[in-house]
Amino acid sequence: MSQYQPPQQGAPQPSPFGQPAQPQGYGQPQPQQPQPPFGQASFNQQPGFPQPGYQPQAPAQPGLFDTTFATPITTKIAKLSYVAVIVLAGAITLMGLFAAISSFSAAAAYAPYGSIAGSILTGIGQLVFYPALAFVILTLGRMTIEYFVETHKARQT
Repeated sequence: MSQYQPPQQGAPQPSPFGQPAQPQGYGQPQPQQPQPPFGQASFNQQPGFPQPGYQPQAPAQPGLFDTTFATPITTKIAKLSYVAVIVLAGAITLMGLFAAISSFSAAAAYAPYGSIAGSILTGIGQLVFYPALAFVILTLGRMTIEYFVETHKARQT
């Protein structure tokens, strides 16, 4: 005996794709897609493609590459600028760590030949200097960005 049961007449069957199935038969109206205006091909109606006769407009707000400087964007890019300063400080710290590891490994490589102290002192100096430089850049970057944002806010009031 088969477990298949044919669909009952008159009741729409649920679709396995999550959308209710619509009974479609002869004489029932079919859903129609909107027709493109005369002279425009339907393949251009996809999102992201400009339509014929479309003229791009200038952005309402100036961006980072706006060279007119008509509208200040200081407050809009302050977060992005500070993230860039944080990434720069992190990269400098990481560079110092790798340089120190390189100096320490050079000291280990030259151990049988003498001159270990110079490489070890260089590595310690790099472990101190690069993070200190990153801290100074982070601090001065934050202070500079705050200065520009506060100056911008003071001009608007």
